Order: sequence, then structure tokens, then C-alpha cells
Amino acid sequence: MKSILVAITVLSISLVMHAEPYPSIAAEAPANVTFADFEAQFELDPTKFEIRGGFTLGEKSNGINLFKEDVKFEIGSYAKTIPAGSFKEVKRGKIRYTETTDEFTGDVTVRIIGNNTFGLKIEGVSKFVTKSVRAEDITLRIGDDEGRARQRIKPEQPEPTN
Repeated sequence: MKSILVAITVLSISLVMHAEPYPSIAAEAPANVTFADFEAQFELDPTKFEIRGGFTLGEKSNGINLFKEDVKFEIGSYAKTIPAGSFKEVKRGKIRYTETTDEFTGDVTVRIIGNNTFGLKIEGVSKFVTKSVRAEDITLRIGDDEGRARQRIKPEQPEPTN
């Protein structure tokens, strides 16, 4: 009779310990953790913009959670904050935010590549992102993790005349 009681006690402890599908780690991260790597290319035309790139979390990062952390991106002087809980998983490893407002219409997609490495694609239209924006700096912040990619802007070349 004692062995049955012990087995039931062990089983109930196990169920309590695994109640959350992904237990939280109570580690404190520094105020801002810089990405180990962040690369981004920016394209801008009169009607839309697109950023493609990728990033790797820094060594001291406590991870990112697009479902529970604010996401902010900056293109030159334009800044957009996406509130926590706004991203949706569209397929395994691919998370997307879509918005259609006067300020911003577009998609922000983050793809899990592996080993704390992620792909990034932001494409959209904003009346605040125009040819006058000098998009040399592209900043991405997810929770307390952030990175800045610096891009060389090629001077506009006159179209060849034939």
C-alpha cells in the first residue's frame, strides 16, 4: 500500500512541475543586450520600403519572445513600435505582424533560423518613410535585445541617356 501512495505522490509532483509548456527562467538580463550580429539591406522607392536581413542574439541575451515583448524598428528618423501580443505564428518558425492604418501598412516577419539566429523582413508603406529619410541606420529592438545596422546609401545616379 505504501508503494502505491509514493507513486501517486511522485506523479502529482511531476504534473505540477510541468504545468507550463515552456517554463520561464528567472534570470535577470542587463537593461539592453546588443545583438551579436545584425545585418540589413534597405530599399526605398516613392511608394514603399523593404528591409531584409538577419540577426543573432548576444551572448548575455535571455532570449526573445515576439508574443510577449514589444518590437520597435527605426528607419532613419521614423520609428514604429509594435505592442507585445501583436505577432502571430503563420507557420512553424515564421512569425508575422500585419497592420493597415494611416501611419503604417505592411508586414513584419521574423523567421527562426536556429542557434539564436533569425531572419527579418519588413515591407510596407508609410507616409513618414519617404525619399527624404536618410536610412543609413536601421535599428531593431525586441524586448531588451537590440541591434543597429548601418547601411551605405548610394547616391542616386542619373539614368543613362541613349
